[in-house]
Amino acid sequence: MIWSTVRTNTENFSHLEPIAHLSNAAKWLWRFSNFYGEYTSLPPQDRRRMVNERITESRRQRISRY
Repeated sequence: MIWSTVRTNTENFSHLEPIAHLSNAAKWLWRFSNFYGEYTSLPPQDRRRMVNERITESRRQRISRY
């Protein structure tokens, strides 16, 4: 394994990390809220099908990245 360290004379951006974490949390909450709203609007017999379709779609997207 090769370790590389690059040091530049730029500002420290560590103050942006909390903003990035908050942004990621808000995006996750938005996606979950949309999913849960769609999930609860379906009749019980269609809910499992929707979850399975989402899982399959997610796996296809991960595979297509490689």
